[in-house]
Amino acid sequence: MEKINFDSFISRNGLIPLTEAELIPDDNIKLSLPELHNFITISEFNADDFYVNISNQEKPFCYYKGTVFLEFAITNNGLADLKQRIIAIENHLNKAVADRDFAKFLKIVDPRLAPDLFMEVFSFIPDQDKYPLFMHILNDNQYCKDVFSSEFISKASLYKNACEKMPLADKWGYVKIFTCASKIEELENQTVWYTKIDNAIKRMMSTNPKAEIFQALVNIRDIKSYSAKQNDNKATLDPLRVIKINHMEMIKISELPALMQTHDLIGWYFYYARQIKSDWFHNPQGIHALSHTKRVLLLALLLAHFEQLSDKDRDLICEAAVFHDIGRITDGYDTSHGIASYRKLVAKGLQKFLPAEGQETIRFIIELHAVADKAALKQLNKYDLNDIDHTLKLYNIFKDADGLDRVRINDLNPEYLRSPGAHKLLLLAHQLFLNPEYEELLLRLP
Repeated sequence: MEKINFDSFISRNGLIPLTEAELIPDDNIKLSLPELHNFITISEFNADDFYVNISNQEKPFCYYKGTVFLEFAITNNGLADLKQRIIAIENHLNKAVADRDFAKFLKIVDPRLAPDLFMEVFSFIPDQDKYPLFMHILNDNQYCKDVFSSEFISKASLYKNACEKMPLADKWGYVKIFTCASKIEELENQTVWYTKIDNAIKRMMSTNPKAEIFQALVNIRDIKSYSAKQNDNKATLDPLRVIKINHMEMIKISELPALMQTHDLIGWYFYYARQIKSDWFHNPQGIHALSHTKRVLLLALLLAHFEQLSDKDRDLICEAAVFHDIGRITDGYDTSHGIASYRKLVAKGLQKFLPAEGQETIRFIIELHAVADKAALKQLNKYDLNDIDHTLKLYNIFKDADGLDRVRINDLNPEYLRSPGAHKLLLLAHQLFLNPEYEELLLRLP
């Protein structure tokens, strides 16, 4: 299968896929290929992640996957510890992301790849750190000028005044805030609100699971104190200064069985769930394996219902959910595992589960589900799609389902959800992760 380039990094750096290396008119490179292919096989790597850079005579070969870009030579025992070096870099980078130490992340990653990855992780960086890190990389990294668009520079500049002591306000000086309460009348005395909806949801689950979530606005001048330490995003304010209070409609796990029974969704959930096999996954108990796949499947099924998809379209996104992560071999940052998942699906002959029509749509969704939306749009011409707009609609719905389960790694940014129905599932996504017995609740129903 042809390697899909998710970004311009490969072309920008003149990298030639290893699969095309035989065509390079360089005898030294051709003579090195058998040894490299043997190393790839023994080390259980994928040849699609290796490239040739003919402009680098000293180290003409390189490994590029996700966050890792590493150049090497075949001569002088260049392959002796290559696998260990790749694994070490991956581990260091993944730990930096897990620790939210993005300064360290940018220090470890190859400078040529740093601007691309900075844009990828930008939404996950705490608001108060976004602009300082942006200015640091912009001033210290010579490759930024060829990578950062004017749109991204403008976006990063919006966070110039963000700090731990005060949240970021809109251009009119207002901050969006969230809280939980049993009824709206209680908000008359509510002095503590949160600037992130996830904090309000977690507060609700820990103090009053029967409460509701509310959204409002407050002028930044009326916030008495603010704390962003440990991501609590807590604002203390005068409740009389809060305006435009709205109740947020959200599905609770206690409402799930009745909802699914009423709309005949229970049978469909188990129809798809029974297809999932634990031996498909590199680590069946991992955070991207069996339990994650089932939650994404359930969320995809609910979104299909909310968006009133046809039976055919529901089938497409639910089958995409079943197979989307079977090719993952690491729990770290990896934007190319979608390709590995579809390749594994084909290798195992699992197309028999896929609907006869729409397989190219499923391939598009699975292969590109882990890349940025703009990067996916650049790949549309590589797929034989009958209706691009409709494919993108299904793609966005599926990415919402997968994105909602990022609550398990405390990494969900609701601002990136695309469909109205996804916002209704924010609370349920948290509850599904904390209540793995949800399947038992569905099985008990007549």
